[in-house]
Amino acid sequence: MSPIDQKAEQIREWIGEPLHDERPTFDGLGRYRTFMARDGMPASIHWHPRHGTYEVHGAIRRHWEALGCERGPLGFPTSDEHDLEDFGKTIGRINHFERGAIHWLSNTNACCAFPPNLEAPPPIVPKDYLETARKEIAAWEAQGPGFVSRVGDAVLWPAQRAAEAMVPASVQESATKAVHAILTNLGDVAQRTVPGNKLRETIAKRLTHLPDPANPSAELWARDKQARISWNVHVGLAAAEGAGTGAVGLPGLVADIPAFLTITLRQLQEMAVIYGFDPDAPEERDYLLHVLRTGGAGDRKYKLEYLLVLKQVEELLLRASLRNAAGQLAARELSKFSLVATLRQLAHTLAVQLTKRKALQMIPVIGAVVGGCFNAAFIHDVANAGYHCYRRRFLQNSGILPA
Repeated sequence: MSPIDQKAEQIREWIGEPLHDERPTFDGLGRYRTFMARDGMPASIHWHPRHGTYEVHGAIRRHWEALGCERGPLGFPTSDEHDLEDFGKTIGRINHFERGAIHWLSNTNACCAFPPNLEAPPPIVPKDYLETARKEIAAWEAQGPGFVSRVGDAVLWPAQRAAEAMVPASVQESATKAVHAILTNLGDVAQRTVPGNKLRETIAKRLTHLPDPANPSAELWARDKQARISWNVHVGLAAAEGAGTGAVGLPGLVADIPAFLTITLRQLQEMAVIYGFDPDAPEERDYLLHVLRTGGAGDRKYKLEYLLVLKQVEELLLRASLRNAAGQLAARELSKFSLVATLRQLAHTLAVQLTKRKALQMIPVIGAVVGGCFNAAFIHDVANAGYHCYRRRFLQNSGILPA
């Protein structure tokens, strides 16, 4: 049995009957055979010693055939047709070839070939993307406490409360000093660690790959995609850091909080850059602290209270950007909401909150699991807040969403 016959047996349920015997490919090295698939459309199986045995069928095959099949710019197939996914959602089908690929999108029922220098086919921004973003922002605003609070209160409550009582006062004092130092030097952290230019270049590159970059949804889509990548990267970093420091118990807890907080702040600073804001500007540092406080809120009451203040700050920041008397007045009013002025109090509150939540890290070995899980969950909650707050500001500044 030839490789083509073996492949036909594997997909017998849909490939149908052959239309002719195996024939040589144009270079004389491979073989192919055409079938009439059960959907009434031609399908073909191709074998080549350099690439293997693969099938091509349906709309993708028609497009490949129009380009000249293996004689054309794409060459021989190097994969079977399979699902094309975007953020875990199937949006079509794709075949890979020697020098590129052809994808078919279910929402447009159209095929498009793309060259090998692109890592993925040109994305299609949904027409209702702006409306979807509005709904996502509203849904986040209405949510209760994040994963950290729910799990900490419902699952770990008994053991956690017992561990809290064992946290030495010196540990909380050291944590407060470390947190205060990090918050005080927030701008230095951004300058040293946030790859601002690289992030901007990546977003610009994403826009050039869009078939309709002038679409009002396109820029938000490009920024959102980069934000989600940053989000996932920092969750992984925080989890690894928490597991490493948690494995050694109490000494690790002392080292973990400043390192973990630095990762969290860096993530928010990247969010700011991604949506077009300068995290080193004094007013943006203050805004970032408001986002941090909101994302880390322990219950719904505090989240809604902090969110109300956050929206007032956003409105003032938008007005302060105007070069007129109203803008100057708004800039002065911003000082009423400044968290920088009460930085020591904020540092103490945050340090106490983190120390209590991470109290079980004092137990060696078990602390690795607690540290990794808590860090990942906490930064997920804060990144979620940053994602929706900065995209909301972007939409407001663009005039798409009312302030």
